[in-house]
Amino acid sequence: MLTNIPAPGELAPVPDIEVNVVPVTGSAEGTIIADASVPYLGIGILDEPIICRVRAGYIVEMTGGAQADFLREHLEYFADPHCFNVAELGVGLNPNARLTGEMLEDEGVLGTIHIGIGTSHTLGGEIVAPTHYDLLMWAPTIVVDGRVVQRDTEVLV
Repeated sequence: MLTNIPAPGELAPVPDIEVNVVPVTGSAEGTIIADASVPYLGIGILDEPIICRVRAGYIVEMTGGAQADFLREHLEYFADPHCFNVAELGVGLNPNARLTGEMLEDEGVLGTIHIGIGTSHTLGGEIVAPTHYDLLMWAPTIVVDGRVVQRDTEVLV
């Protein structure tokens, strides 16, 4: 399914014009600062950033405000550490999409990226969790092997 047009018996989402990749399981390290949206659970456009500390591929701390507390408590409810797995890096490429708080449009907004957390199996990864949610951020800089491949809305490859 290279064109996002499903063949008989296949399923594809409405194309939001994004590309994504699954990180090597357990390899993500650093800090996620989601400042755009979490288009699930009624959270939508963020009032303040959600800050996630990541160690060995998992979120080990999530802070921010009421929306961060709600998301963290929701994930903790499942009592499954895989809900905190860093599962995906997605890059929005649609110049006509606008941030609305709804998943299919938000994930495609040019000038955003999203970090998916939870299940990676449906994207080609190894982790199966009871959840998969995306944390969106504005104006990213993406560096791969020391090379800047995106800065803000400009894709450099």
